[in-house]
Amino acid sequence: MVVILKYHNDGKEKWQSHEVYDDDFDLVDRGYGSTKKEAFENYKDNIKKYADKVSLYFATNLGGYNDFYTKEVINNLINVDCFGKQIL
Repeated sequence: MVVILKYHNDGKEKWQSHEVYDDDFDLVDRGYGSTKKEAFENYKDNIKKYADKVSLYFATNLGGYNDFYTKEVINNLINVDCFGKQIL
């Protein structure tokens, strides 16, 4: 399964102006930050915290967890508006 993350910048240039999220995995909080990278790191931390809570097995056997969070993924986020619709 390929996870497609969405990215939204509300343009207010505040500490939570950038948001990263995945509609298919809504159990995890969204990632917020003052930059796209910071929001992505926050999202990644939230995924890790969730996985740790589920079980040690799940946290250590996510299959490609470390490979998934790469610069390439950050650059391929889909830009969306405040309603989650893709901005073309």
